[in-house]
Amino acid sequence: MLINVEDVFDLFSHGIRTPWAIRSFLQFAVENWDKPPRYAVLAGSGSYDYRNDQGLGDCQIPSLPIYVSGGQYITDAPLASWDGDKAPEIALGRLHCQTTQELAGAIAKIKNFETDGHWKHLAHMIADEFDPSAGDFAKSSDLIATNIPIPRYQIDRNFYDTQTVSEVQSRIIDTLNTGAYFISYYGHGNPSFLNDSILHVRDLPSLTNATAPSIMCALTCAFTYFGTPGIEFLGEGLIGRNSSGVAALWGAVAITFNSASEQLGLYLTEAIFQNKTIRLGDAILSALNRYEDAPTFPFVLDVMNLPGDPATALPPPGYSFGSWQQYVFSESELGDPETSGPLADPDGDGQRNLLEFAVGSSPTNSTDTASFTAWISQHEPTPGTTNDYATAQYRQRQWREGYESSMEACTNLLNQTWFSDIGTIEHVETTPIDDVFEEVTVRLHPELLIDREFFIRLRVRKTN
Repeated sequence: MLINVEDVFDLFSHGIRTPWAIRSFLQFAVENWDKPPRYAVLAGSGSYDYRNDQGLGDCQIPSLPIYVSGGQYITDAPLASWDGDKAPEIALGRLHCQTTQELAGAIAKIKNFETDGHWKHLAHMIADEFDPSAGDFAKSSDLIATNIPIPRYQIDRNFYDTQTVSEVQSRIIDTLNTGAYFISYYGHGNPSFLNDSILHVRDLPSLTNATAPSIMCALTCAFTYFGTPGIEFLGEGLIGRNSSGVAALWGAVAITFNSASEQLGLYLTEAIFQNKTIRLGDAILSALNRYEDAPTFPFVLDVMNLPGDPATALPPPGYSFGSWQQYVFSESELGDPETSGPLADPDGDGQRNLLEFAVGSSPTNSTDTASFTAWISQHEPTPGTTNDYATAQYRQRQWREGYESSMEACTNLLNQTWFSDIGTIEHVETTPIDDVFEEVTVRLHPELLIDREFFIRLRVRKTN
């Protein structure tokens, strides 16, 4: 749903431009709509000059000013919290864009992140050098990395303690330009650069990747800061640049502390990588709510902001057929459609690659085959029918893009009339097997079992 911010001002603040109208609207929607929104994104730039006293016109959607340790900042977090604590009631993000072109580019990056590719197997972990007065940043980075499963993800440690500044900087920019599923940073930072300028606002023009963008968790001070009229800071630029940057960025707008950052990073990575949370906003809500239960510094809840869309999906790597092909076939095999194509059967087991991909069996090992189980189960009889069900189970991927799988039944192989509609096959349940696959249980309508043979098959077909 698209809401014009001017309508919000008209309805909730008598036409006056004020951030309090944004919060009043969000509260009203969450508490009164028949289907309360779970995610909201502010599509436009913001600054403390929401009345445009300086005449720059770069505050399209205002945010709230707060005073915390180190000074006054503006932040979106309190716009989503109103029940007396500091944890949000709705997942809120912002796309720092000033033009429709920038907004279209930011949306395109989000959509590209939600697709699949070889880059989705990479987690790039950046850590500043050890500072006895601030924290052991490498230790914090390694700690949250324990939540990231190997070998599904390749963890690329880019630590300041073991490299020169130029080496760290080069690897960061290379990763931003080639893509990674997840990028994290622990260390010192400010609105314009990470420590020692290993990533600086002046680097924005050298970032060119829009097709394989990352989500970035910058657990440092003031990296998502915004709000000074007429100035673009690094966090704003990473989101607003339509041909570069990241799909989403989570971090603080103000000074914070590494102990709090370590907790939040642990909670976020656990939600994403261990609990397999489907949406970025839900992972962030989980992290913030857990932190709110035992906060080391409660003000941190007021300053954690999401430049990005909280509804961004978090599909795991390898869920598309194309990515699977890259993983299981060699470069030469990829060039041969008789080996790696969707209808090929390289191991000669009678099961084509698309089916092997869908159920997780091997296309190069004929003893590892796609299979499903079936049995007869009892149920209370319905007049005129048998008291038996034919029940079947099969495995499929939790995330499916470009194909669909279904169980079908047939009572006459000669005419090859296969049925898969609800009146013939009833879905019973779907249960997760692991973080990739789920088990689907279906049963056939009892009328198929009356005085006749029947056949069942698992069908997988491409949808685009």
